[in-house]
Amino acid sequence: MKIKTHFLGIRGGLLALAVFGASGLAAAAVTIQLGDYPDVGTRNRMDTDTTGHASVVIGPAGENRTWDFTQAIHGRQIGMDYVLPSETLYGASVPGAERAIKTWQWLSVDPVPIVFPSGLEGFFEVYYYQKALSTDGVLQGNGMGAVSPIYSGGFAFTQPCVELSFPLAVGKTWLKKYEFSAPATIGALTTTLVTKDSSVMEVDADGRLTIPLGAFDCVRVKAVRHLTLKAQLFGNYLTLSVDTLIVYDWYAKDVGLILEAASHSSEKNPQFTDAGFLMRLASTNVPSGVEDGRAVLFPERCELSQNHPNPFNPSTAIHYRLASAGDVTLTVFDILGKPVSVLESGFRAAGSHRSVWNGTDGSGRRMPSGVYFCRLEVRSVDGAFTKTRKMILTD
Repeated sequence: MKIKTHFLGIRGGLLALAVFGASGLAAAAVTIQLGDYPDVGTRNRMDTDTTGHASVVIGPAGENRTWDFTQAIHGRQIGMDYVLPSETLYGASVPGAERAIKTWQWLSVDPVPIVFPSGLEGFFEVYYYQKALSTDGVLQGNGMGAVSPIYSGGFAFTQPCVELSFPLAVGKTWLKKYEFSAPATIGALTTTLVTKDSSVMEVDADGRLTIPLGAFDCVRVKAVRHLTLKAQLFGNYLTLSVDTLIVYDWYAKDVGLILEAASHSSEKNPQFTDAGFLMRLASTNVPSGVEDGRAVLFPERCELSQNHPNPFNPSTAIHYRLASAGDVTLTVFDILGKPVSVLESGFRAAGSHRSVWNGTDGSGRRMPSGVYFCRLEVRSVDGAFTKTRKMILTD
C-alpha cells in the first residue's frame, strides 16, 4: 500500500500516516531569535505544488546566498495559522502547549482491495502543538492532532522534540527525534500506527530569498529525515515504510516559514533538482515585502472600494484588495443585469489591485450614459466573497 502526503517540513510527520510516501546579497549574516518566531495571530497562506515534480535550484550552503523561487506553482493553496491551543479541536489533549499551528495536508492513498477499493484523496486539517522554552532558546513540539478519514483526534508526545533550536544562524545543528503511536481506521480495519522520526537538523545557509510576494532575508534549515512507519496487525507490528528525505526550509523573522522544498523518497543528492513537494508563502497579515518603498500589510478580508471618480467620463478606476490569493472575476453589468465587460478574470495574489473601466463593452463599443454595476467575485482558501458597487457613466 502506498500512502503519501504533502507535509510541512520540520513539522513533517504530523501524523503517522503522513510519512508515506529581491535582488542583491544580504548586507549581513542573518540570525533569527526565538522572539522572532511568528506570534499567535499570524495568518499565512501558502501556495503548494502538488504535481510531485517541481523544478528547483537549491543552491549551495554558506552565507550571503541568493535564491530565486519566482517560478509558477501548480497546485493548491493552504492556510497556516498560528493560534492558541484552545482555538483548535484537540488543544485539551496536549497539556502545557502554548500555541498551535493550524494547517492542512493533502492526503493521497492509492486503491487497495477491501481496505480502500477506490483510493482516498483530499485535504485534512492538522494541528501541531508547541511550547517555547525561553531559558534555553528551544521551541518544542509537544503534540499533534488531525481531522482525517484515517484518524481524528489529538495526543501529546511522550517526549517533546526539539522543533527549532535558537538562535538560528549558519552552523547551528541539533537532533529532532520523536516517536508516537495513534489509533487509525483504514477502511474496515482498526489498528495502531507507530511513527519514528529521527532528523538531523542544520542551519546550512542564509541570504536573500526572492518569491513573487517579495524579497526576504532568511536562514535555511536543512533536515535529513529518517522515517519509519509500523502498523499493528493481529497482535504484531508490521513495518509499512522506511524512508529518507531531504527537506529545506527558509525562515524569515516574524513571518516564519517562507519556502519549503522536499526531495523524493531515498534522495541522496542534497542539490536535487526535482522536488517531490514545494510550498511557498503567498500572503501574510504580517508586514512584509515592499510596495512604493513602504511595508505592505495584507488585509484581513476582501474589499471592493467605490470606483473613482464617480460619476465619471471617460474612465474610472476600481480598486480591490484580497486577503488571500485566489480566483478573481471583476465584471461590469448594466442596469438590467446584463454583463457588459469582464475587467478581471483569473488568479490574483493577495494584496491591493487596480482595474480601469473605460466605459466600453467587451467589443470596445462605447456604452451610453447611465447607471452600471461593478461586481467582484473571489474564490480562495478563505471561501467565497462577492461585492457590488454602483457606478454612473455621464455624457
